[in-house]
Amino acid sequence: MSVLLDSFKVDTSRRSVLKLTGLVLLPVLTSGIPAAYSSVLFLTQVLAVALLMKRRAQAAVPSHRQSLSWFCLGIGSAMLADLHTNWGVLSQSVNETTAMFQEFAYSAFLASFVVLSIRYFLSGGGPTTAAIAWTAGIVHALLSIKFILVPYFERPVSPTLYYSITSISYSVLSSILFGVLFAATSRIIGFHHFIFTQATLLLLSGDFYIRYQWAAITQTTFSWTEPFWGIAFASYLWLASEKKALFPDRNSGILTSETSIRSRMSQLFLAAVLVITASYFLLGVYATESAFDLTVLLLWLFVVWLLANVMSLYFSNKINTARERISKGAGDSKGSATGVLEIDEIIQAHEQAVAGAIRLQADLAKAKESEKVAKLSQQIAHDIRSPLAALSVLEAELNQLPEDTRLLLRSAVQRIRDISNGLLQGRSTGKKGAQAAATSDDTIHLLAALEPIISEKRTQHRNRENLALSFEPASESYALFTRISSIEFKRVISNLIDNAVDALPTSGGKIDVSLRLDQQRFAVLDILDSGRGISPDLLPNLGKVRGLTHGKEGGSGLGLFHARTQIEDVGGSLELRSEVGAGTCVTLRLPLIEPPAWFVSELTLETQSQLIVVDDDESIHQVWRSRFDKLKSSGTGVQLLHFRTPLEFAEFLTAEENPTPSLRRIYLMDYELLGHRENGLDLIERFGLASKSILVTGRFDDPFLRNRAARIAVPIIPKSMAGLVPIRMS
Repeated sequence: MSVLLDSFKVDTSRRSVLKLTGLVLLPVLTSGIPAAYSSVLFLTQVLAVALLMKRRAQAAVPSHRQSLSWFCLGIGSAMLADLHTNWGVLSQSVNETTAMFQEFAYSAFLASFVVLSIRYFLSGGGPTTAAIAWTAGIVHALLSIKFILVPYFERPVSPTLYYSITSISYSVLSSILFGVLFAATSRIIGFHHFIFTQATLLLLSGDFYIRYQWAAITQTTFSWTEPFWGIAFASYLWLASEKKALFPDRNSGILTSETSIRSRMSQLFLAAVLVITASYFLLGVYATESAFDLTVLLLWLFVVWLLANVMSLYFSNKINTARERISKGAGDSKGSATGVLEIDEIIQAHEQAVAGAIRLQADLAKAKESEKVAKLSQQIAHDIRSPLAALSVLEAELNQLPEDTRLLLRSAVQRIRDISNGLLQGRSTGKKGAQAAATSDDTIHLLAALEPIISEKRTQHRNRENLALSFEPASESYALFTRISSIEFKRVISNLIDNAVDALPTSGGKIDVSLRLDQQRFAVLDILDSGRGISPDLLPNLGKVRGLTHGKEGGSGLGLFHARTQIEDVGGSLELRSEVGAGTCVTLRLPLIEPPAWFVSELTLETQSQLIVVDDDESIHQVWRSRFDKLKSSGTGVQLLHFRTPLEFAEFLTAEENPTPSLRRIYLMDYELLGHRENGLDLIERFGLASKSILVTGRFDDPFLRNRAARIAVPIIPKSMAGLVPIRMS
């Protein structure tokens, strides 16, 4: 097994392979007890279907979901057919209607696997692959005609038209599937797909004798080849339970070229086996007088073919590795390598020397690069500060702009200021920097932190034709807080969205950003684009190796590496799912913390309440009006009053002589009231309203404002969250 794993350079753990071995042994060990075997087979199929349906629901791209649908449909069809078959064997009774459905279900099983196999295992094939597929398929078809179809149609009672059609279609589909998988075996370089093809070939080989029993001699007992069917479905269950994406893309490096060393060696083994087998027939050493003899021969060829491919893969990997090393001069000191052991010695001896040289070179380059980066960072920060000061002055003068525009401008200026300060202070983007940055002062409200970044990106890329950037937070995302450097978090999201934009074609595309809460109570942020996707060869290491990029023009590979580092350093995770030609989904999972004391988690109202909104932004009045119109329609006595200037509000309070004692008031106060000397906190303090007020402001993250509000015990609602804050009637 170790040789098999090493041959495929597989990342599957030994523990996973032990799980596969255990699953495969179950049908073998229970094959002597029909009832136990039937139960194990049915349970295996049910679990496989359930896992595949779950994985289909989690699939990020449409073509992946389609592939999993075909796989699930095939196993589900076989499950229904086997359920009827095994019940008939155990009870010795057959219902005609369900028997007809059984035949249809078996054909649906094979049809699904034929579609899946042609989709993934015939791409990139040349004349040799086509010749092997046609030859294997035709030979299988001829043998099926001789040993199965002819005896079936010569039975004393001729089959009906329906059974004739289903029998012929089943044989045709079996032959097509056998030919496709037989040809693909010599080119497969992925471990999981090798298991799929070999399990299916074993199923087809064992199924030959099972079909002969039912078609020719009408035997209704379990066949000695029945366990092969169970082994195949145990393998499918194992594949469904693996984390590795099944059939993610048809050009995902599943197959090697038919002219590669691996394919040529397999083809050479196959030719040798066929010559030996043909010689046995010609010399009369072996003759197939029955389907039993033929099945034994098929299984013998299957085992030899399996071993031939494992050996070819193992030796071709060694030869390719040695050739690469020798072409770089790695074989000079060892002389001529005449065998696998000598090749291994060359590789091991020079790998150590090469690795040491690479480490030394990297250390020297790193030391020089660090010094250059430090000087460059200080120069950039210094150059940024002059235009930044001008922007800050301009920001203070633009009081007549709409509030959302001012907030966007203020957010962008603050981000530039933070980046400049970080460069001057030499803030590290490594682990120490992230851990030091994630202090209590860097508790961020995820939804409020994301919205200005999304707005900034829409503005930044507004000239991109047909670019749609959407943000869809779930309702439960209102009160999601995490502890991470706000500067680094904004940088991470900004870089990831820029990456998504760069991945889109020039004709445009779609980027969907979503925020939700998962079952483990982690905040989950998805950034899904409809771009070109990432090659499966790069996907496992992307973001894990510093400087590794995936073809982005001018890309350094640092953005994704920085993102993964920052998220993992605060206890989160970053996951990439991608399909070439369909798009990429980046999923961030962040641990949550309790909301801070200043934050209003929900707005609690009594039946007889009066809400007084003081804000210069008409859109905020519309938000509160739409929310409380729903409360009025439900029969509550909530009143809503609107004021747009400090003067109107002050006149209302001073003119009111005897407010209704039973009426509980809540003041929803804006902070910035443009064109007026007083702000919202000034009004609260002037009229002594702290215990009844909530500050609704877009400047909730301003430390000065937050400290002043805390000093007089006034909680805060981020203004952009006014439409999301939960309202509860007490």
